[in-house]
Amino acid sequence: MFSKDNWSEIIEALTSNWFRTILTAFGVLWGIFILVILLAAGKGLENGVKQGFGGIATNSMFMWAQTPSKPYKGLPKGRSYNFKISDVEAIKQNVPNLRFVSPRNQLGGFGGANNVVRGLKTGAFNVYGDYPEVIQQEPMDITSGRFVNYSDIEQNRKVAILGAGVINDMYDPGEEVIGSYIKVNGVNFMVIGTYKKKGNNGNPEENQKQIYVPFTAFSQAFNMGETVGWMSITAEDGSSITDLKTQIFDVIKSRHTIHPEDDRAIGNFDLFQEFSKINGFLWP
Repeated sequence: MFSKDNWSEIIEALTSNWFRTILTAFGVLWGIFILVILLAAGKGLENGVKQGFGGIATNSMFMWAQTPSKPYKGLPKGRSYNFKISDVEAIKQNVPNLRFVSPRNQLGGFGGANNVVRGLKTGAFNVYGDYPEVIQQEPMDITSGRFVNYSDIEQNRKVAILGAGVINDMYDPGEEVIGSYIKVNGVNFMVIGTYKKKGNNGNPEENQKQIYVPFTAFSQAFNMGETVGWMSITAEDGSSITDLKTQIFDVIKSRHTIHPEDDRAIGNFDLFQEFSKINGFLWP
């Protein structure tokens, strides 16, 4: 506790040079202000980056077949191969701590031709053949109806879930969507649900111009057979997909007679690794 003499000494020191006192106080206040601004900017950047991932399961990787770069067991380099639906079960059985292994096929893409028809309207959209788990990996809000389920998979049902951008382009305002039909590359699909994607950075409408159908119906309708275009694989909480992906690659290499050291035969994008880099940049 300060005595009266101590307070008198402090007041005398502060008032003996007002200019120095004011400059010191301004310096302290300015430093606090800058610190608050930097912390707010850092938190805003972090929130923006996380929102940019749109709720996607970040402990995931995407994997697709490429061209083997080394000959192996009598097979030449440069040959073509495709993932098969049986590879999905092999990965699940041989690689521990995986939560989801979702195969996917796709029609359309950037700059693609019109592939969807409804009455007199046509449009170019991404059409995905998926399993029900994909909604856990690419979270979306089902705004009406429902998403793909395993009954759809088992019975090869030709059903579809439309994004808001597809509805805006293919339907008139107020028109009933659920129960209507769209034609994808000449094949009819009944609409059973609508969705809105989470994390709409960039162009929100473009983020909704996607159509989801059951993987099996897609394969049957578009003559894909057992072919899988690519896979989305998510590790369980507490495990890193980055640490597990070498085991995943080994399963694929063994099943498709690929040289064990051929790192160019399988393409991949490690979302967890990229997300970790960003987190390391924000909070080293």
